[in-house]
Amino acid sequence: GVFLDDVSVVCNGSTPPPPPPPNQCVMDIVSDATNQVVGAGFATSTYSQNPRWTASIPGATWIWKTFFVADPLVDDTTSFTKTFTIISTSTVDSASLVVAPENSYTVFINDQKIGADNTEINYFDENKDSYNVLPHLQNGSNKISFTVKNWALATSTPEFNPAGLLYKLSISTHDSICNPVATNTPPTITLIGADPFNLIV
Repeated sequence: GVFLDDVSVVCNGSTPPPPPPPNQCVMDIVSDATNQVVGAGFATSTYSQNPRWTASIPGATWIWKTFFVADPLVDDTTSFTKTFTIISTSTVDSASLVVAPENSYTVFINDQKIGADNTEINYFDENKDSYNVLPHLQNGSNKISFTVKNWALATSTPEFNPAGLLYKLSISTHDSICNPVATNTPPTITLIGADPFNLIV
């Protein structure tokens, strides 16, 4: 008998074309005021005009539980949680997390500790931390959560000692039926009734 291994079949003098590459999807999970849970409520964009805050992550917004820290003279530890879904038919190719909170923090993916920084000055751009979180993701429901501490600063003000968290989790997947979610797509508005329609406010 003859056994063939790793042999390309030639048809009409050419090899078969390679299969088309799977569709690529990129999903960004960022710090913002959208479904970012803080205790029994939701996070809000926070005061970020302190000139010492040089950290910048495109697409992400500085958040906290209030616009100004409640009391800059005492330590304030706050937890943030955001859930997201990776469709079951997707294969995750890479997943990277960039973090820049105001002071010390711990970060978890699906309740597994990913990293922490116990130092005070994490709001400089050069002090941002990066993590490979690929091994900690799963198909289906996922959760990213942070515990962030704003350190007390004597004789300070909310503007001089603000509190905040800045992060971005970028996940790259491929799937034969991948349909990335469109963003910033203008809506279609249909007027029902009189045209023009006047509303006095």
